[in-house]
Amino acid sequence: MSNAVRIKELNDKITALEKENTTLKETIAYLTRKLYGRSSETSKNLNIQGQMSLFDEAEQEQNIKAKEPTLEEVESYLRNRKYNGQRKEKLGTMSRFRTTKI
Repeated sequence: MSNAVRIKELNDKITALEKENTTLKETIAYLTRKLYGRSSETSKNLNIQGQMSLFDEAEQEQNIKAKEPTLEEVESYLRNRKYNGQRKEKLGTMSRFRTTKI
């Protein structure tokens, strides 16, 4: 084998390894974005075998044809304000000691 042939083989091998290296880097970047990206809590896209989902049960069990509930307007409630002397007024009619017959 001449040196020229050996150099060509090595250059071809370097080119193939560089292609594989860029492909692997792109795959790592893609999977990192999928795992830690904005929607990291929706890891159902990863399809991990044997991994249980804690939050998808309601979505899976929902009835799509169910009618949406209507919103109703509720009247507001105003509570009575307390004023000075209110406690004495309410407790004034009560005696201090209660007597009970046995």
